[in-house]
Amino acid sequence: MAYIDVNNISLKKRSRPILHHISFSIHKGTITCIYGPSGSGKSLLLNTLAGYCPLQEGTISCNDQPIEKLYLIQKMGFMPQTGGLYPFLNAKEHMTYYSRLYQLPHKTTQVRIKELLSLVELWGHSHTLVSQYTNDMKRSLSLAISLLHRPSLLLLDEPTYGINPVLNKRIWNYLKDLASSFGTTIVMATSLEEEVRMNSHVLLLQKGSLIYDGTVPDLFNLTHQTTINDAYTHLS
Repeated sequence: MAYIDVNNISLKKRSRPILHHISFSIHKGTITCIYGPSGSGKSLLLNTLAGYCPLQEGTISCNDQPIEKLYLIQKMGFMPQTGGLYPFLNAKEHMTYYSRLYQLPHKTTQVRIKELLSLVELWGHSHTLVSQYTNDMKRSLSLAISLLHRPSLLLLDEPTYGINPVLNKRIWNYLKDLASSFGTTIVMATSLEEEVRMNSHVLLLQKGSLIYDGTVPDLFNLTHQTTINDAYTHLS
């Protein structure tokens, strides 16, 4: 049975369609990659799943409940592409602030802060103001915040874009362990082919339309291509 069910959702801006009748299902404990070039609608679709864009048509449910309820009971983690950080706070202060919003116990918070900031290589910069961070450091902090409360659904927008290969591999191993060992359902928007290849379920978007929903091997069989980008171009 599907954990997330997206049924015929559409969005318009100034009467111009920007998401077109999109439907798909996602199973619990899986990692789904939303792939497409800039302007294809990846971030918009992810923001819609997170509840930031009110639906104009269609429905989104999680575990047979409106997906908004998952956010309200703090079972959703969301890493946006930009925003959510305060330049006058350091990393540890960010994590402490969000832990209070999630109502985490103090002892749990301290353990999680060290674990996650170490994971994303920011523990040594935990007292540095975010205003002094590079873009990839900010992205890493946003990822750590989204993981803080151990959400059952994790929505990530370009989580490893611009991050060094060693850290990228460590983060991917961590995310895969969350999915396989803890049943965390992960949906990420990405423009990196190698990230799509590492997972079986892929959604391809073109100009707000879903042009493929399925596994990577089936995508290659369907298009007779051997790369994600070539397969995408073929379907386009």
